[in-house]
Amino acid sequence: MRFLMFQHAGERRLGIVHGANLDEVVDLVEVAASERSAPADLLSVIDLGDVGVNHIRQLLTSTKASSGAPFVRRFQDLRILPPLDPPRGDVLAIGRNYERHAAESARAWGEQVKPPTIFTKAQTSLTGPFDDIPIDPVVSEKIDWEAELGVVIGRGGANIKAADAMRHVFGYTVVNDVSARDIQNGWGGQFFKGKSLDGSSPIGPWVVTADEIPDPQSLRVSLR
Repeated sequence: MRFLMFQHAGERRLGIVHGANLDEVVDLVEVAASERSAPADLLSVIDLGDVGVNHIRQLLTSTKASSGAPFVRRFQDLRILPPLDPPRGDVLAIGRNYERHAAESARAWGEQVKPPTIFTKAQTSLTGPFDDIPIDPVVSEKIDWEAELGVVIGRGGANIKAADAMRHVFGYTVVNDVSARDIQNGWGGQFFKGKSLDGSSPIGPWVVTADEIPDPQSLRVSLR
């Protein structure tokens, strides 16, 4: 399934992307109007685990979601919010996260290939996939972008074995890692500061559940 958050009549709502062309959204607030315990956002679904996802699948199965139904909305008519809205927990990022990029970076700097770098991004950097990205030349004159695959963790844990890691993944999304390179590379290298400007991490438009992407290594990420 493809979960997203959108705004309708001034309210935040949880939806499922629907339609052969992924151009419709099933408004789960309307579908589950009679259920007081229905999840209000994607984080609530994640907290419920498989129970929450299966419950929504049952709702969709029992409901005829077709074009023209009162709870089916056109994607293009909606303001799409960050799928993890409001954000919670850490936003962890990995620099030089694949071999070709690591080699490319090393050549650019005339250095030996370095291992991946782990850093965090501020929650306030997250913004909707179609929202404007604030760019102020007074703050930075070297804005750069990187399209990244976002991994949404659905289960907590610590010291997890590599063989068990994928069991903790709820799904996947897309993140544009916008960076202020002059800030990032100044003061000895400040990844957090250079990659955490407000509204500098567009995310979404939706989260695809892990069961629909058995091999994330085969995905191709691009920015258009």
